[in-house]
Amino acid sequence: MKRTVLASAIFLMAMVAAEARDFQKNIFSIHAGVNIGNAMMKSGAGKFFTEQQAGLYAGGSYQRLLSDIVPVYFETGADISQYGYKITEDAGFSRFSIWYLQVPLMVNYKFALGNFTLSPGIGVVGSFGMAGSSEQEYEYSDFQTGEETMLTDRYRVFGDFDSRTGQGGYLRRADIGLRGSVHAGWKRVSIGIAYTVGFMNLANTGEKGVYPNGTVIKDFGTLTISAGFSF
Repeated sequence: MKRTVLASAIFLMAMVAAEARDFQKNIFSIHAGVNIGNAMMKSGAGKFFTEQQAGLYAGGSYQRLLSDIVPVYFETGADISQYGYKITEDAGFSRFSIWYLQVPLMVNYKFALGNFTLSPGIGVVGSFGMAGSSEQEYEYSDFQTGEETMLTDRYRVFGDFDSRTGQGGYLRRADIGLRGSVHAGWKRVSIGIAYTVGFMNLANTGEKGVYPNGTVIKDFGTLTISAGFSF
């Protein structure tokens, strides 16, 4: 029985290796999809998680075959990702919409069966905030008339805080995260799912920030669903 299992494992490994020799050495891909994510926020003893928000995702990637024996690829590229976080309160809500330029550094392994491929991967992602806004809706009561109305303000999240306008000072631009992914392909078309968790504290607690020391804002987890085409 043990010999049969061992022989089967060796045969399977040999088949995978044989398939790997036919794989492209260089693969270029384009992809697009949606992000669904939320953030963890902590201030003092208080800690909570924001509501999930959807955003857009698009980019291109390059994969390089690392071995002629096993189908292991190194992947990098550039993505444009929209991350969103929302906090709902009794008197209104606050919502962040942030655009990041992201550069992944991934290692993928491709399982092949004919024209079908399954490719799990893991790696790190560097993110740089290009633009973003904080939309704040709140209830305003007119003390003279007693009328209540909902007002909406929009603030820029990056850059130094401007005390005159209230713009800037919310978030730091840089983040580094861990990403795991699985892509299923048929010939040149693929669909994929990835999950990214950020490591860095995004809250701007510096001299030009709006948050007090000790405040923490982290990307708690972003799910990305995408479709792609390879060349």
